[in-house]
Amino acid sequence: MICMKRWCYVIGGLIGVGVAAALIKRRVQIDSAGNYTLVFDDFGMTSLEDATNIAHDDRVLVLAESSQQATGQFVMPQLKLPAFKKLVASWNAYTPGDSSVEVEVRVLVNKKWSLWHTFGRWGLNIMKSSTKADIADSLAGLDTDTLFVRGQRYATAVQARVRLNASCNGETPTLKLLAVSTTPKDGAFTRAIEEDTTPKVIDAPAYSQEIRDGKMAPVICSPTTLASAMNLQGKDVLPEEVAYRNYDLAYQGFGNWSFSTATAGAYGFKSYAIFTDINKLKNEVDRGYPVGVSVQYTNNPQNHKLPYLENAPGETYGHLLLVTGFITEEDETFVVTNDSYAPTNESANRVYKLDQFKRAWHSNLAYIIGPAYDDQPVQNPATRKLAKLQKVDGTRHSYELLVGQKLIPLPVLMTAKTDPLTMRTGTVAYTLNDEGSEAKTLAERKFYYAEVDDQGHIQLDWNQIQQANDDATGITVYVMQMAQPTYVANLAIERETE
Repeated sequence: MICMKRWCYVIGGLIGVGVAAALIKRRVQIDSAGNYTLVFDDFGMTSLEDATNIAHDDRVLVLAESSQQATGQFVMPQLKLPAFKKLVASWNAYTPGDSSVEVEVRVLVNKKWSLWHTFGRWGLNIMKSSTKADIADSLAGLDTDTLFVRGQRYATAVQARVRLNASCNGETPTLKLLAVSTTPKDGAFTRAIEEDTTPKVIDAPAYSQEIRDGKMAPVICSPTTLASAMNLQGKDVLPEEVAYRNYDLAYQGFGNWSFSTATAGAYGFKSYAIFTDINKLKNEVDRGYPVGVSVQYTNNPQNHKLPYLENAPGETYGHLLLVTGFITEEDETFVVTNDSYAPTNESANRVYKLDQFKRAWHSNLAYIIGPAYDDQPVQNPATRKLAKLQKVDGTRHSYELLVGQKLIPLPVLMTAKTDPLTMRTGTVAYTLNDEGSEAKTLAERKFYYAEVDDQGHIQLDWNQIQQANDDATGITVYVMQMAQPTYVANLAIERETE
């Protein structure tokens, strides 16, 4: 890791140090980290010579002149890296309203620059999409969240640029962090000398994705992993809330690595995706931060198509789980995880043998979800709104959603299962107020799910609610939709009068 007072580079060896030192003319400290990642998290000293309509605002970048539909562009210098085959880009940005950012990357292959490849236009409050059809480029291509070098060639340098787009009301986005991470040509991750393990386990809340809203439960491992990591630091979000802020229309799923870490960044945490080794996971755990990792595994030793992972809850060709610690028993090291593939919250805490875990984690891809941005102005997205439910005249189970006296129209049948999910998809969930008070986080409580009918009305079956807990006196309802705040409403339980 190469750290300066204002910028931090995480790179392999000495390559790029001269460039970094020349950029900001500060003393460079060198550490022998085996990572191939550059992280820019302080733009206060950056040159804006090649920027258009971009200004410094302390340590972040904003639009110099922000008006309706205004745009600006910031271009990073060309930076050398050890030869690499794949690259993932990350960013943290505050995007009020429908403002957005768009990160593009190009790489140097055999002394020729590839075309610019976009990682998609991203904003917390807009429908997001990675590239549906990548541009024709003989040197490099982009597969959702991963840029790759074509053929048997390797890239040796990278350049990134970021476009900032104002909201329709003229609000500027704020760029807090930009990162690129690459895979080494020489297999350094698998050959890294493993550091001694200091036994430590972080008590992060463990959630099962399998008990969440059924239409999305099988595919929300990434949002569930993010929720666990963020809730450890006091955010208290639901996996479905994170999912609806993270859906990739082109990918038709929630597992876009770049979008996932951008979502954590928007919630206020320094986050980025990184190709790395087991030592980085240990170091993050030592710092007190669990790490999300991308794995494949099977719990069937006879299935030779996937890495065998004893004690795993099933088999998967693509999954995210949260590494919360490392322990040693009888001279063998184990990895402690929160694995959302488990059938219940109580069984989501899983312990895996280190050697088996490393084979399951052959992607070497991790989510770094670090501390909150407490040294910058607090910019919290409006992720929840207080609402109320009003019974539809002439009905017993149908309710409309209101904020104040304003009716909030809900898409008809928004809770129905569709494949793929659409912009109209949503979830209505509720808790019983007298149930689960011992839970440390909201997501650990027992949730029930309601439907929205063909009139756009929420259906609450009071008989079913009473059967669930006859002593309950009220419910709290959470209405979640794509790229929108969650509406929260409290309602007293209606009982039949005799």
